[in-house]
Amino acid sequence: DEAYNVGIEFAEVLPVGSSLLSVTASAIERETRQDKTALVLNSTVQITGTLATIFVKAGLDKIDYKIRFLATLTPGSPAPVLEEDLLMMVRDL
Repeated sequence: DEAYNVGIEFAEVLPVGSSLLSVTASAIERETRQDKTALVLNSTVQITGTLATIFVKAGLDKIDYKIRFLATLTPGSPAPVLEEDLLMMVRDL
């Protein structure tokens, strides 16, 4: 079993003058579109500047998961919410 941090860097998509207020994450099994957050993720999102990270604890062999980060921006931002996804492919080597 492997466990590690994964993250999204929002610097490239963050509107000028905005910052991350809060970020949540969820995990969806790519093929079935079922919520697997409880299986895959093991913490709350940590924010460091424009980087949002979360601890990934599990996944099933040959299953792909979409990790979605939903960022709420500071009040007055032109876009109040940003959404970014990453693909986690689990393979037993």
